[in-house]
Amino acid sequence: MEDGNGRTMSTKRQVRTWADVVDPKLRRHGVTIGPEVVAEALGKTTQTVDRLLRDRVLKGTKVGGTWYVSRDWFMTYLGLEDDD
Repeated sequence: MEDGNGRTMSTKRQVRTWADVVDPKLRRHGVTIGPEVVAEALGKTTQTVDRLLRDRVLKGTKVGGTWYVSRDWFMTYLGLEDDD
């Protein structure tokens, strides 16, 4: 198939899934991740993540007023596998 300028176009479209985008971002972090990273991955605010942690919808540990979530647990929660 040509694009009108004589260039051949691929008929296959590369589809990036949500996991293709979120998984590499999570892998950059250490063993635990903070509420900002969780909020970005879920598309929520940090206030919402704090509430979900407080209500035990998400599993985390509070240290000195800040919540932390296990990266491995969170990737499993999202349905992503961790190869590390």
